[in-house]
Amino acid sequence: VVESVQTVIVLARAVRDRESRPNKMPLQTLAVVSQNEVFLRDVDRLRDYILAELNVKELVLTTDEVSYVGVVVEPDGRKLGKKLGRNFQALLAACESLAPEVAMEFFQSGRFRFEPAGVDITADEVTFVRRAKNEKSCNTDGAVLISLDLELTPALREEYYSREFISRVQALRKSSGLKLYHNIDIEYT
Repeated sequence: VVESVQTVIVLARAVRDRESRPNKMPLQTLAVVSQNEVFLRDVDRLRDYILAELNVKELVLTTDEVSYVGVVVEPDGRKLGKKLGRNFQALLAACESLAPEVAMEFFQSGRFRFEPAGVDITADEVTFVRRAKNEKSCNTDGAVLISLDLELTPALREEYYSREFISRVQALRKSSGLKLYHNIDIEYT
C-alpha cells in the first residue's frame, strides 16, 4: 500500500516541479491510470492522505487508458523489411497516420491487417510506444500514469492567494517576535 501511494506522490510532484506549480497551490483533479486493480485499490485506501499531501481536490482512479494514453506503432525494419519489400515504406507512412483507436486496437489484439501488401502484421514485428495525450500534465513509470489538471480556476486561485496571504502574515508575526496571544490588526487595501 505504501509503495503504491509513494509512486503516485512522486510522479505527481515531478509534474508539479516541471510545470512550476508549487505544492501549496491547490489543483482540481489527479487521475491515476493503471491496469493493476490491486494497485488502484491500494491507492484508494489512502485517498484522503494523497489528496492532502498533493493539495488536490479530486482523485480519479481508472483503468481506462484510452482517455489519457495514445499508442504509436513503430515497425521493426529488420523483421518487416524482408517480409514487405517495397511496401515497407508504405507501412511506415500508414503507421504514422494510424488513427489512435486503430493503434490501441492493434496494441490490445496483437494483430493488424496491412491491406496494401495483403499481410498480417503481428505485435512482435513492431514496437508500441505509449505516450500521454497531454505530456505537459502527465507522468508515468511505465505501469502507472498520472495526469494532473493544471488549470487554475478562479476559486483555486483565490484559495491559493488566501493561503499565501495567511502564510506571509504568520511569517511577519514570527519575525516581529509576536506570540499567539498578541492581537494584531491587519488592514488590506
